[in-house]
Amino acid sequence: EEEEEEAANDCCKEQQQQGNRCSSNNIEKKGKINSSDDRAQQRQHKLKVKLIAYNEMPMEKGLKERVLSIARGDAVGIGEIGLVSVLIGEAFANAARVVVEEIAKLHLSEDVLLVGSHGQTVFHAPHEHTTVQLGCPATIAARTNCWTVADFRTADVVRGGQGAPVLPYVDYLLHGSEHESRVLLNIGGIANITVLPKGCSVEDIVAFDTGPGNMLMDIAMRHYTKGCKEMDWNGECASKGKVNKDALDWLLSLPYYKADPPKSTGREQYNTEYFNKLLNAFPLLSQNDCVATLCALTATTIADACLPFIKEHTIKQLRVSGGGTMNKHLVHLIQHHLTKHHCDVVTFEDVDGDSAAREALAFAILAYECVKGRQCNVVSVTGATSQSVLGAIYPPTKGIDLMPALS
Repeated sequence: EEEEEEAANDCCKEQQQQGNRCSSNNIEKKGKINSSDDRAQQRQHKLKVKLIAYNEMPMEKGLKERVLSIARGDAVGIGEIGLVSVLIGEAFANAARVVVEEIAKLHLSEDVLLVGSHGQTVFHAPHEHTTVQLGCPATIAARTNCWTVADFRTADVVRGGQGAPVLPYVDYLLHGSEHESRVLLNIGGIANITVLPKGCSVEDIVAFDTGPGNMLMDIAMRHYTKGCKEMDWNGECASKGKVNKDALDWLLSLPYYKADPPKSTGREQYNTEYFNKLLNAFPLLSQNDCVATLCALTATTIADACLPFIKEHTIKQLRVSGGGTMNKHLVHLIQHHLTKHHCDVVTFEDVDGDSAAREALAFAILAYECVKGRQCNVVSVTGATSQSVLGAIYPPTKGIDLMPALS
């Protein structure tokens, strides 16, 4: 039994013949809509998961700009916030329908029952017990005719937690090992790590945001190209630039990096205002040098966060997922920091996983756990006063009884 569970956890190598499918979608900071479909079957609080289909769709540029305007705190009315939330819900529903159509071609015996949607974060202030994600879940439920689970962070935040990261519980289910300790890194707009000591329980998990992932580099690219480029594709600009040591030291002086977890961060810190402070302090930074310096910031803060655990648990691999894996220069810099500690940087593809699908898959699983009534926040990670079921459930247009299918 233990051996079977381990095979299921190790990158889902064991295929499952029966189970229920869950669809999940999520918009990343780059403005892409991610959707995945998986089969999940609970057994002794371990899940066996098989990724069936995955899809990414670009967010319509006008909608993306409206989202960023709200996230920046621009003067917009409450009506605009509500309308944008519905439009994001429509976009999420479209992404989910594409996945549903893909799996229909496989002629599987079960219907898609459940959608898990993280939503688009526009405000996150856990110290004020507040977090806001747009993407109307009722719209998703109505358009897909699937039960929809959303609002995964609020239950933790109102209990005094950071509401982030929320992936460690899923990381534990899928990647916890009796044989080796592991560190998982996700590089999205923000970078975060999950540390899974060998044979750990949920209470042993360590996870936190290390600092910026792609967010500051993306802001820099939009600034220097006047919005023509959204990102430093493959690290081309960073690889041509020279790191400004004084600017890097200025960036690294932020107290967050030395703070102990639980901790989380986001656009409320790494935003256009913060980037402009950098330019005001170092006005002679060229595009390439600026992006190279910001890339070095991301790599350095990730390495500094990981190294204590790599040394303590003799970890030989850092498993990386997220959009940051497409920045080969960034991955190279992280590897440079870790080489002398005999730790290799590998992507989820290198270990039979899918880097891009990790977050979408995770929210499908969290949706499943929500309707099963399982507590998924890791209080040792978020700092919440108690465990809680994460998510709010929205019914579909037609009444479908979930419980027989999920029993």
